[in-house]
Amino acid sequence: MNSRERVKRAILFQGPDRIPRRLPEPFGSDFLWVGAEPDPNWKPKIQTETEWEDEFNCIWKKLSTGDKTMGQVMAHPLTDYALLENFKFPDYKNPQRYEKAQKIISENKEEKFVLAGIPFSIIHRLQYLMI
Repeated sequence: MNSRERVKRAILFQGPDRIPRRLPEPFGSDFLWVGAEPDPNWKPKIQTETEWEDEFNCIWKKLSTGDKTMGQVMAHPLTDYALLENFKFPDYKNPQRYEKAQKIISENKEEKFVLAGIPFSIIHRLQYLMI
């Protein structure tokens, strides 16, 4: 049973040969994760080891250069609801964002179950934009 079939059977309660898993190497995963790449036409205004801007114009900061975390948003682009009217959201319709995902999926020789997503959950993105 390949990974794709294993996950489908688990979802449908049809008795897979084992529980689908997502574990770190060398244990393996039944899932192939893909997502949108950054817009190739977008350039951040800030990009250092400890501070950077994401595509939503949120400014992220780390405590120091040795900080292993992703940091946290320290400057939110929507400090007022009135700014929403002219806010430019990233273009997720740009097909270039998905070229890498398409390549990874086409090379899915292990027949893994494909999951696609966006960075962060929608509720987190809303927090990063407005807090």
